[in-house]
Amino acid sequence: MATTEVAHLLDLWERCICPYCGSHVQEGTRVVSGDAREGGFCSIHCHSAYYTFELAARADWSVTESPTHA
Repeated sequence: MATTEVAHLLDLWERCICPYCGSHVQEGTRVVSGDAREGGFCSIHCHSAYYTFELAARADWSVTESPTHA
């Protein structure tokens, strides 16, 4: 993840704004992966939509690199 994207996600985190849809996220209701640098989203839908390509690449890697699928 680029430093500028990290800075952008942290800025949105501090302002309680969903990086995907731009809606206000109430404090304590963020959907996160456990790291503020990856953003705080208003819903699991926004989180998965924002990271669609990264999640797909992880799934592809886990299938192709897994010893049980060799």
